[in-house]
Amino acid sequence: MGGTLVVTLSNRSGQATSGELIYDATLLQPANAPPGATPGRLPFSMVAAAEAAFVLRVLPPAAGQRVAVQANAD
Repeated sequence: MGGTLVVTLSNRSGQATSGELIYDATLLQPANAPPGATPGRLPFSMVAAAEAAFVLRVLPPAAGQRVAVQANAD
């Protein structure tokens, strides 16, 4: 496979937020995982009215598969 997937989050509120980006670690791998990140979860925190982009590598087992990424915010 060897491709990448970019997930962009937008915080359109007037408040800061944080949470996790959740993905299947057997199909995707973060290009830049923070130290200590749990496989399948990427923590994020965003100031008000901000955007953040996450680059995920598509792993060979994802060939022909549908992948899902979920964002859970506090």
